Amino acid sequence: MKASEEIRKTRELLMETHWIKGEYEGDAWNELPDGEQEHLGVGWCIVGAYGMVVAEDAHKFADYAEYGKLSHLDGLRCIYDATVVNGKAYFASIENWNDSPRRTFGEVDELLQTAEKLALIREEPCL
Repeated sequence: MKASEEIRKTRELLMETHWIKGEYEGDAWNELPDGEQEHLGVGWCIVGAYGMVVAEDAHKFADYAEYGKLSHLDGLRCIYDATVVNGKAYFASIENWNDSPRRTFGEVDELLQTAEKLALIREEPCL
């Protein structure tokens, strides 16, 4: 499977299920207006969802999410590269970006769309 397809399927998985912070795979919860918690089912962070897509294992790439270890993981490398802003890497890993306290799912969705576009560009043959 090409990196762009892996990223697209990761995005689809997070859209169909739930995105979480702080762990690769875990229970997703929603806080209701009355303060009660509603269990939404299983959820994944970006790296956990990617692991589910390519290896059916949310923890498969836990040791590879840092930039320096991504040489053979084109999809994860594109996701990490999409976190770079104006040529400056503010986060040491995809997990750090994912788990940032103010991070929203909208930003995750946008990141994965950008990463997919980057992967498509990288997959184009050089002339």
